[in-house]
Amino acid sequence: MSKNSTFCTGNDMFRSSYSSDQGYPKYEYGNRQARYYNNHDASGLCNMAFTSGKWYWEYIVKAGGNSNGMIISMGIADGNIYVKNNTGGGDGTLTGEIGLDSRDGEVRKDNSVTKTYSELSGKIQNGNIVGVAVDADNGAIYYSLNGTFMGSGDPTSGASKTNAGATWTPSGQTWYPSVSVQGGTQPILIMNFGQDSTFMGETTAGSSDDGTFGSFKYSVPTDFKAICTGNMPTSTDIDPAATDDDIPGKQLTCFAYTGNGGSQSITGFNFKPDFLFFKSFDQVHDWNVFDSTRGVQKYLVPNDTDNETTDSNSVTSFDTDGFTTGSSSRINTNSALYQVFACKANGGTTSSNGTGDITSTVQANTKAGFSIVKWTSNNSSNQTIGHGLTKAPKLIISKPYTTGNWSWHVFIHYLGSVGNWTLNESSGGFTSSTNTYGAMPTSDVFTVGAPGNLMPNNSTTDVVSYCWHDVDGLQKFSTYTGTGQSIDGPYVHTGFLPRVLIYKRPGSGSWVYIAWQDGTISNTSYQNGRYNPIFQQLKIDSNGSRVQNQDVVFMANGFKIINNDSDSNLAGVTYPYLCWGNTAPFKLNNPM
Repeated sequence: MSKNSTFCTGNDMFRSSYSSDQGYPKYEYGNRQARYYNNHDASGLCNMAFTSGKWYWEYIVKAGGNSNGMIISMGIADGNIYVKNNTGGGDGTLTGEIGLDSRDGEVRKDNSVTKTYSELSGKIQNGNIVGVAVDADNGAIYYSLNGTFMGSGDPTSGASKTNAGATWTPSGQTWYPSVSVQGGTQPILIMNFGQDSTFMGETTAGSSDDGTFGSFKYSVPTDFKAICTGNMPTSTDIDPAATDDDIPGKQLTCFAYTGNGGSQSITGFNFKPDFLFFKSFDQVHDWNVFDSTRGVQKYLVPNDTDNETTDSNSVTSFDTDGFTTGSSSRINTNSALYQVFACKANGGTTSSNGTGDITSTVQANTKAGFSIVKWTSNNSSNQTIGHGLTKAPKLIISKPYTTGNWSWHVFIHYLGSVGNWTLNESSGGFTSSTNTYGAMPTSDVFTVGAPGNLMPNNSTTDVVSYCWHDVDGLQKFSTYTGTGQSIDGPYVHTGFLPRVLIYKRPGSGSWVYIAWQDGTISNTSYQNGRYNPIFQQLKIDSNGSRVQNQDVVFMANGFKIINNDSDSNLAGVTYPYLCWGNTAPFKLNNPM
């Protein structure tokens, strides 16, 4: 038996734009067995994903073997591209997937044959066990048949990728194990990601393990691991198993409270916050941003272009377990319901950073991948600014705040160096060369481009930039692709239970803000079929009160879209998302 961990299984919540239930496996026995409709092409993805590492798993053919018309295809698929293209295939004939055609031994990547195995030149038999070894670090996949890697493939060959079934250049793809069948007579496959080498009694137990948690029928290549929660990547900087001081719950939170119209201390954060992002749920109030670099009582308005304003009755102190507020109606109207998203930087202690062309004032939390950067624009082209982090930011939100009433500017890495959005409106991204951040950020600096009437570097004014990068188990900034399907929209793997999610439709879509809060505000509505959605949403570019849409379900390792409105799930549309979590990483969590 395997050691204590939660293992990868089939994922019946991962759906594509293909609407027929027959296009997906029917999962049974804890989602470890995949049963297929008679003579129907069907493809499914599993419930854990990876962008790096070396991974091994096995499948056994329980039924449907020895059939001329059946293709059993095991492999991997990029989740976003699967959503766009899946029509029940899964054998590598679609862009973004790699699969094995068991009928003729061909491995296909993006519909190109990359390898042909003579060992699979005929029909696959019931009882055959196919092993899959994926080296995501080097970009290679290998297949074994009953314990022997086919085509003399060598998964341990690293960068040389000796006789790999298919290869690619790693570029941060999120790969999901796929389990697919085409044709055949009532095929059944059983998956073993390390939980049971007998495949639920279909064969005798194997004696091989991966050195950590997994138990397999055949030998696991050196350094390859089982896909399970215990092996999921989590930054050691915030891993509860490695530290007591920097765990996710001490890096960020989303908290709810009720205003009292006077002065009150909001506590229960478990850390001293440096960044506070406010909004009343039930009132038509502006958003507010406070940070400990600019200091107490000074707020900015994300849904507007206003310069910084001082209000002595607003946030009066950043405290060891939260903050204290005065009687300001912006954040403490009597009986109004508020939520605040809070992050820790460096306790208000700043330092001068002279790495770039413009000297900045920085306080950084490098373990949590967050920094607050204050700098003064100089109206010059392609100026670099030090951000204080150890990795290139994937999200930068900047606001010139002392003169000019300029917009907020949002850099999201997938757009590249040309293109950014304004936070205070629902317009599409800028594409003009005069309206860019100038270049992709590096591990030391970000760049603001040519001076123009929309960029943070447009005049001599003070600018604050909030910078984040991905941290495994804590936060992720990426994209998902809409399916257009209601109820069964795309599932998005983050590697943690979300606490705050923001997404935006390109073009004229609003910034949708969804949070799972501690405190006094109810989080979910009612059961909607299979799902219990978080139904309270806010629009960041609006001062309006909450909108009670049922669009999103938060899960232990990601989120699922369950609506097909234009803000969240148009078919084929790429939606950027910003996601933070502060519970135990999925490595230490239960499955979804």
